[in-house]
Amino acid sequence: MGFIGLAVLALVSSSDQQPEVKQPFRKPQKAPILPATTSTTNETSQVAASTPDPTTRSNKIDVLKGEGIAYEIESTINFLVTFTKTKCLPAAGNEPGSFSFILISSEPVFKVEASKKGWLIGVAGVVGKSYHDHSNLVMDQVFVSDMSLAKEGRAFTIPASTLRSLQERCKSDQITLDQLYSAMLAELKETTARLN
Repeated sequence: MGFIGLAVLALVSSSDQQPEVKQPFRKPQKAPILPATTSTTNETSQVAASTPDPTTRSNKIDVLKGEGIAYEIESTINFLVTFTKTKCLPAAGNEPGSFSFILISSEPVFKVEASKKGWLIGVAGVVGKSYHDHSNLVMDQVFVSDMSLAKEGRAFTIPASTLRSLQERCKSDQITLDQLYSAMLAELKETTARLN
């Protein structure tokens, strides 16, 4: 009898131990629910904190757009005007959201009238067309110089709107290249703004 009682007791105690064994497996199933909610809240907070301010994002997009157009201008001028290499850099314009562009020739084009004329006509045509193609862009001033003048801190400015107008008039045969060049010279203003 005592032996049977011990066997029954052993079975009961072993069945009592089974839920205890299963209990730890149940707890982890419930446990992640609370941390997951907390984690999701934390992740949402982190995402919200890392989401850029719309004005900052807009500024980054504007900078990339300016750099893209500067590259387009530079590549086209260097394709058309082969006697020098031109570097084009974007800069902030005077008006909010506007761009200026700095174009610097690697050769001293301003020392020889023929090279100055060829280079400036190329600049007018390419920048004017680029402004026309990107009509939603507000272009302000265009700075032109060469390495020799830039070392002295000298450059010339011309409104981008003038270049656009001259390019469009030349394209529609309203003016010749010589007239475009003369009109451009009349609009160029010397500046001592540092370009580096």
